[in-house]
Amino acid sequence: MPCLAFRAAAVLPPLGLALGLLSSTHTLAESADSVQSGLPMDTILVTIGRVLQPEQQVIAPVSIIGREEIELRQAGDLGDLLSGIPGVTSSQGPRPEALVPNIRGLGEGRVVMRIDGARQNMAIRHRAQTLIDPALLERVEILRGPASSLYGSGATGGVILFETLDADGFLDPGHDFGGQARLGYQSNNDA
Repeated sequence: MPCLAFRAAAVLPPLGLALGLLSSTHTLAESADSVQSGLPMDTILVTIGRVLQPEQQVIAPVSIIGREEIELRQAGDLGDLLSGIPGVTSSQGPRPEALVPNIRGLGEGRVVMRIDGARQNMAIRHRAQTLIDPALLERVEILRGPASSLYGSGATGGVILFETLDADGFLDPGHDFGGQARLGYQSNNDA
């Protein structure tokens, strides 16, 4: 009889602990489902991996600047548009509106830039600079870190993908024609 009591004393506490954990896991899963279903969230799609996928499934550190944020920033050039992105700085070449990006300390020749999928920063043209008006961009995706296996040589610092507006970006719903006008000013020696 003492042997049976000893076995019960040895088995019951772990069994009770296991049952308690199972019931609490069920409760946590139930509350997580109710919280998830209560919050409407937009899905952000990323094309960094050359395949369109949700941002949550992308392993690499990616920053996305969408159309609304581009309009809010009212950037005069690409350097202004990319300012404030963690790990990304830019310098200007001979043309002040040209972008020479630097991602995590790796600059010219080590960052791939693409506009609508076409590589822009070949060493033979514009000294690896990209010239584009930020007002014509639909979105910008910045991949910080090496990506040479996906984007070829020169992507050891990262990749910047620019997607321009298509014709629908200039049209209001229900209209057959549209356009865009911008006005700005600058002055010298503003400190």
